[in-house]
Amino acid sequence: MSNKYKNIFKKMIVGSSDLINFLEIKIDSNNLDGKIVQVLPSKELVDFSNQIAMEKADKTMNFNQNLEQRSKDVKVSNLCRGILGETAIQLLLRDHIKLSIDDIARFDLERETFDYIPSEYDLKYKNKRIEVRTSNNKFESLEKYVNSYENGDICKYINNLKKSEIDSDYYFAIVYDYPGVVGGITDVDKVNFVDDIVSKKIKMYIITGANLAERIKHGVMKNLGQYNTQYLIINFSNCRNIYKVLDEIKKL
Repeated sequence: MSNKYKNIFKKMIVGSSDLINFLEIKIDSNNLDGKIVQVLPSKELVDFSNQIAMEKADKTMNFNQNLEQRSKDVKVSNLCRGILGETAIQLLLRDHIKLSIDDIARFDLERETFDYIPSEYDLKYKNKRIEVRTSNNKFESLEKYVNSYENGDICKYINNLKKSEIDSDYYFAIVYDYPGVVGGITDVDKVNFVDDIVSKKIKMYIITGANLAERIKHGVMKNLGQYNTQYLIINFSNCRNIYKVLDEIKKL
């Protein structure tokens, strides 16, 4: 199974020069040096992420992070968001550090099955675990999202079903922005993710990253409005510019 998706992905990279694009975006922010990265994935890459999500959904629990029941369509959509996020960070690292794609392991392309195992990870580079977390912007602007004390780089979460989580060495924060949508997205919005990200109705941004030492120093527990789950986050006010984190990883 893993070889199938890994081989397809490597052929996609070789066969397309426009699989994904990254744009530096300047925002009115009190932190992050006012710089984030917009991700422009191709339809081919989104469809590939969704293909993995559909197979992975059968091995994923039917509850969301707030322990609420969710439909299979919503589950596939949420998985697709995460897979696309991990792929974006993998390719951004490849481009920034000038690596071969084989230098950055992505667990979904390495694993033999999608059955859960406690040691699974998102990405690995030089034996460093890299966690990728995705969120949705419920504020009226991206600037308000980034400048809000409520939001940050989500590092870990725990609830009654997930009692613990292995520490990662780096944590990256991605947000999906729904311009004009305030207060949260609906299940209909979630199910339409593939069409909406391809049509650019949804915009995708890499906000920042952090290392384990920063998580230990600045991490705070919050429920983020989901009262059955506790999240350990680093507020964006304590996070660095994304390029500084990439440069640190480059020096490993």
